[in-house]
Amino acid sequence: MTVFSKIALRNVRLNIKQSSATILTVAMSLVALCVFEGYIADVGILYENTFEKRSMYGNLLIEKKSPEGTYRSPLEPPMMEEAEQAAVEEFFEKNKEDVLNQVKFLLVAGQISADDVTAVYSGIGYDLVSGAKIREPRWVWNTLAGIPLEKGDLNSKSIVIGKRLAEILGCSSNVFKESLSGALGYPERKMDFECPTNELSLSAVTEKGQSNMMRTKVAGITSTGFMGIDDVYIAMSLPLAQRLNGTKKISYYSVELTDSSEVAFFRDKFNEEMKSKGLSLHAVKWQDHAFGDLFVRTIDWLSMFEKFVIVIVLVIAGLSVFITLSKIVMERTKEIGTLRSVGFQDIHIFRIFLAESMMLAGAGIVLGVLISLTLTAVINGISIPYKAGFLSEPVPFRVAIYLKAYFASAFILFLISIIASMLATSRSLRLKIVDALNFS
Repeated sequence: MTVFSKIALRNVRLNIKQSSATILTVAMSLVALCVFEGYIADVGILYENTFEKRSMYGNLLIEKKSPEGTYRSPLEPPMMEEAEQAAVEEFFEKNKEDVLNQVKFLLVAGQISADDVTAVYSGIGYDLVSGAKIREPRWVWNTLAGIPLEKGDLNSKSIVIGKRLAEILGCSSNVFKESLSGALGYPERKMDFECPTNELSLSAVTEKGQSNMMRTKVAGITSTGFMGIDDVYIAMSLPLAQRLNGTKKISYYSVELTDSSEVAFFRDKFNEEMKSKGLSLHAVKWQDHAFGDLFVRTIDWLSMFEKFVIVIVLVIAGLSVFITLSKIVMERTKEIGTLRSVGFQDIHIFRIFLAESMMLAGAGIVLGVLISLTLTAVINGISIPYKAGFLSEPVPFRVAIYLKAYFASAFILFLISIIASMLATSRSLRLKIVDALNFS
């Protein structure tokens, strides 16, 4: 340890009140930044998990492009013929080491009836087993009441309906009264429910304009997690959906890759091969698809809110640290005059206060990290439920340990402490020695 560091350490000890104030200011500033950033990071993970796992979008969506000169809603892509499906399956087989899971989907819509109640439905038919795999590990069990479709007879005429749609049709369950959090998946338990009738009637209009009707049973009641969608949501097996709609076509594939960092490479490779075969099929990240529009808009809003709050916190923290350190230096102007009078040069005094500010900032950062980690553990342990944005059900208030935020916040506060100390020291050094000695 240099003589300047020894003097700085001595000053920290002698001015323990001021030193403690600086350490606490740095620590609390770090806590505010790290906990807030951790919360924002956790909300981002929650939304991403909802789309990628719960909604079974995986990493990529594969669909058929609309013919040129025609308009079709991006939420209702043209259906893929069997030959086109065969081309996709062939590509998957050739690249099976890259594909972890792939799921076929068929969008369905029509009317559902229970006794004298009729409602509109909109939902999906999908590969049940593959769908369960892509939902792993948290969302394998995806029903509030009853059981997931893949847990029953895969060939049965069973459906899962949204919680709100179930209430419209007169179904009831004690689980509706509970405040279940879907952020970490539902507990694997079979909760009883009752509907006015054992069978419901589903109707749909085929591509040819034919009206088909089918009697089905409700295997379970679920929640998509989004407001409005639960009012109409229905899910069934892909074969049942195709039978109801009188088709062998599908709407799209979702693909989960073995290595999620290779999404762009896999997408481009698929698109090039389909183009070379003259097929109007393309792969797209779900974040770039209309299905992911809500996610993108939510994350954009969170990002803007995050930047706004961080700027406010940094301004307050910066001013607090600056004022505290400036006060410490100014209160020791006489000491600076004394050091200069016995031969200490300006550079020596700068080094003393630089060492002191680094010690105080370092201690504050260590204390801030410890408090942040403790507070994060307490918050996550309590798991207070709250409504997060567009989600239809309460989720636990949680804070992620976002290491990037810890390092960035520590660096910024460390830098602010050094700059504040140097500016205050520079101001004191501009005084003449006699003025510094008589400073009060």
